[in-house]
Amino acid sequence: MQRGYASQGCAQTDNYRRTEEKRGLTLWQRIKQYPSWCNAGIVLINIIVFLALSTLGDTESAALYSQQILEITNQMVNAGFKLHMDDFGSGYSSLTTLNELKFTTVKLDKSLIDYIAKPRGMKIVRQTIDLVHGLDMKVVAEGVETKEQRDCLIEMNCDEIQGFYYSKPLKKDDFIEKLRA
Repeated sequence: MQRGYASQGCAQTDNYRRTEEKRGLTLWQRIKQYPSWCNAGIVLINIIVFLALSTLGDTESAALYSQQILEITNQMVNAGFKLHMDDFGSGYSSLTTLNELKFTTVKLDKSLIDYIAKPRGMKIVRQTIDLVHGLDMKVVAEGVETKEQRDCLIEMNCDEIQGFYYSKPLKKDDFIEKLRA
């Protein structure tokens, strides 16, 4: 999977997210671009929407915010969106969130994948994949850079694998060319 342009059905890098925010690109601009690409014969798969958690000062605000997130994500799921938990294993990802929201896919953070060559790290990744599959969700491994990581994840029945092993970030024109190939 190529990384870089969300409107092109690809996962974003943190650097790209910041660039898009500075340029003022919105979800609606990305969605508007999508049909023109399809009309040009460029078949795209996904439009990705990122919901970010804010840092909240008190418990009451956090509870209210959690309820708002639950309502928004339920509306999105009911409208046909698929909910993916990004960066599982770092930051705000938690088992509580995994339990409360209607995720279809869990994306394992690169930090987990980096430890896969160590016995303890391998156990953590294997158990996480088993847990997610046990909850009837798909698992995507992010940040895979080596054949050894890829082979290990395939053996663990990881559903999808992304990372530099397959492709470095591409410019828009290069990505379109790759899709056409």
